[in-house]
This record gives sequence, C-alpha cells and structure tokens, in this order.
Amino acid sequence: MSYYEFPSPFPSTLPTRVFGSPTMDTFLNWNGTRDENASATLATSAEGAVGISTEEVVLEITAMLLIMLATVVGNAAVCWIVISNPKLRTVSNQLVFNLALCDLLTAVVNGPITVVVLVSEKRWNMGDAMCAINGFTTTMFGLASVLTLAVISLNRFAMIVHPQKAGRWFSVWKLRAMIFGL
Repeated sequence: MSYYEFPSPFPSTLPTRVFGSPTMDTFLNWNGTRDENASATLATSAEGAVGISTEEVVLEITAMLLIMLATVVGNAAVCWIVISNPKLRTVSNQLVFNLALCDLLTAVVNGPITVVVLVSEKRWNMGDAMCAINGFTTTMFGLASVLTLAVISLNRFAMIVHPQKAGRWFSVWKLRAMIFGL
C-alpha cells in the first residue's frame, strides 16, 4: 500500500449546518458522523470513540483533583507568605508572587471546568460562550506565567551579569509596570 492509498481522516463532505449556522464551527463540531446535527463530543461514552475505560476516566479525574489541590495550596501559601511578611516584598519575590498568582488563578478558574469536562466523559456541555471564556482565561493565565518566567530570567541575568545596573533596570515601579503589562 503506497502513501496515497491511505484513507483520509477527513470526510469528503462535512455537515453544512451545526446549531443552525454554516460556520467554521461546522468542521470543529463534526464528530465523525454524517449527521447534520452532530454534537461537539470527543467520545460517545466512557468506552466510546477514543477508547477510554471507566477506570481511566476515574484516574484522570482523581489526578486532576490532586493537581488542583496541590496547586491551590502551594500557590496560595506562596502568595500569603509574600503578602504577610514585608521583608519578602523584594523585586524578585514580587515576580515569584505574580507567577504564583497566575498559577493559582489557572487552577481556580480553569480547573473546575476541566473536571466537569472529564466527568461528562470529555463532552463540552457548557456552550460556546463558556468555551470562549475558558479558552481566553487559559491562554491569558498561561501567557502571563510564561512571560513572568521570562522577566524572572532577565532579572536573574541582570543581577548576576550587571549587578550595579540591575537596581535601576528593575526598580519597584518599573517592575510593577512590567507585571501590569503581563
């Protein structure tokens, strides 16, 4: 069998209407049937199209809940320690606080939504608006975390390579402007 003889994973025709409007959502909501009213699912049951058993679903939910618990407890502790101790409000610790806050918000805002999706056997039942909100917050908090890590790296670089200039480059007000920009 040659490369060109493999069947395409995409159908020759996609449904023309999903939820009453012909949009790109037609392709995104297509679930492998030629049904015009196909629902946005990844699996039709716990033993569905992706082949996930009930035990795997329970394991995924348990793992997600444990990760959320550790994230909330750990990052809340970091935030509380930095806020409660004035000696720890240094430039470097403000960046660590921002990173902990971004990760805490990710766990608190997006974690429960992920658990709901896992419980509902990987079906999205929360509508298009909630999907957009979840996608936005996931992206926003993720980018803020990555950019905070980049600023932490720049701060450490400046403190090691240019220790005399680092205080001017990373003053409290400049740092707050950077954090606000994140």
